[in-house]
Amino acid sequence: MSFQWQARVEPLTPIGLCVRGEAARRLARRLIAQPRNLVGVHTRDALILLGDDLPWVDGVVYLGKEHPLDAVLLPTHLQPDWPASWIAQALQRQSTAPWAVLPDLIVGLSRASRLEAHILEEFCAHAPA
Repeated sequence: MSFQWQARVEPLTPIGLCVRGEAARRLARRLIAQPRNLVGVHTRDALILLGDDLPWVDGVVYLGKEHPLDAVLLPTHLQPDWPASWIAQALQRQSTAPWAVLPDLIVGLSRASRLEAHILEEFCAHAPA
């Protein structure tokens, strides 16, 4: 799936975030020490968190929805040239909603769950080489 991105005139309200690499591992270690009421998923190199009490860390990309019923979370500061509903329709052929869609990453969020310490510790332990 390929589309162009441009700066958004009005930023979306953040309801999630995506952070990658060493910044993601720093955030994971911070969340182990100071837990928050967040749910999320992780890939090998990224943490995607959802909730009301979103933390700040260098390198974070906050995510929001254009419309409350959208199944797609987009960067709060970027807008794709496809409507979010079209992106959701295209993704629905491959997996279950919702999704986080960034310029170079699409992550399914249907398995988002509370990020307990053992999940965050496992994420930190399996850093890409």
